[in-house]
Amino acid sequence: ILIGYLAFYAGITQALFDAARKWLGWMPGGLAIASVFANAGFAAVSGASTATAAVFSRVAIPEMLKLGYDKRLAAGVVAVAGTLAALIPPSALMVVYAIIVEASVGQLLVAGFIPGVMSAVGYAAIVYVWCRINPSLGKPIHGFTWGERFRSLPGTLPVMAVVLIIFSAMYFGWATPTEAAALG
Repeated sequence: ILIGYLAFYAGITQALFDAARKWLGWMPGGLAIASVFANAGFAAVSGASTATAAVFSRVAIPEMLKLGYDKRLAAGVVAVAGTLAALIPPSALMVVYAIIVEASVGQLLVAGFIPGVMSAVGYAAIVYVWCRINPSLGKPIHGFTWGERFRSLPGTLPVMAVVLIIFSAMYFGWATPTEAAALG
């Protein structure tokens, strides 16, 4: 959770959303799809569903509303995508669950990665189909050059580095989940 707060106040969440917007905004409902994947990226550093939803309600919803997205879609996407933090490591909920059922915290966290990614892809697919059927819900945004897209990528590197450090440390057994979080 501390990593998530540091990422928010360092502006990394805005950079993550901006990169997702530039790369995925061209699709029907692209800004909502970008919100899903930015939420997933932030979930991988925060570990808390409420923190993820709270951060992106301040980052993504105003942007979607400004561009004429349906209010229900904007709020729903952020609320649903916020739940990805319950699956994607380092999920605080999974840590508590592992303690309660006396399971391996590291194995449980690693096991949540693929379902979390599949959920994010599923949410994005639902938004895409919904906006394809009813384009007034979320129109595509255009006007980003390839140069702008590639210049947005360095802002996502801190998130990718934290995810890589935490996940590989737990997966390969180099560190316990607590140590992996400290490394992150």
